[in-house]
Amino acid sequence: MYENDMELEDPAITRTLRTGYPEPQKPMPVCPVCGAETDTFVVNRDGQVVGCDECCRDKDAWEVCGI
Repeated sequence: MYENDMELEDPAITRTLRTGYPEPQKPMPVCPVCGAETDTFVVNRDGQVVGCDECCRDKDAWEVCGI
């Protein structure tokens, strides 16, 4: 094998051999409220992010209203 043969190798193969992953890894989304890495954002009606599944929780409406 010649030195220049490595330059002709497919970039996906080179990346897989170097990192173990065929595609470049995408950075995880980060919650703008708490800074946690998350897959899910909680948004209000206007589409504004109010948190994530780490910093927001579901609460029974009847308990919150005290009825």
